[in-house]
Amino acid sequence: MFADYRPWVTPGVALQMQWEVKWYEYVKKSMPPNFFRFHNNENKSTKQIFTREHRDLVQKGGQWLNNTATSCSLVVTLIATVAFATSTAVPGGTKEGSGKPNLK
Repeated sequence: MFADYRPWVTPGVALQMQWEVKWYEYVKKSMPPNFFRFHNNENKSTKQIFTREHRDLVQKGGQWLNNTATSCSLVVTLIATVAFATSTAVPGGTKEGSGKPNLK
């Protein structure tokens, strides 16, 4: 609720959102059960306020996740290509006419 107050800032928006959800759950468990039934002056529940305040963080986390998945897909494709090429190559090469390996 405070604009500049951000204790425990975690690198990466997805990790920050995970921390915020854990913190919300911790606070929810530490309070009396009937406390979360109350609403503020705008008739909003605690969950509605949390969702509204973290909407931007959820959107940034989704974009970060898509970018990370794209980057990882590229790396996996390169690793698979090299692994396939090395697995089909015979150490020492093959004999020209017969195709049998040089190093038996």
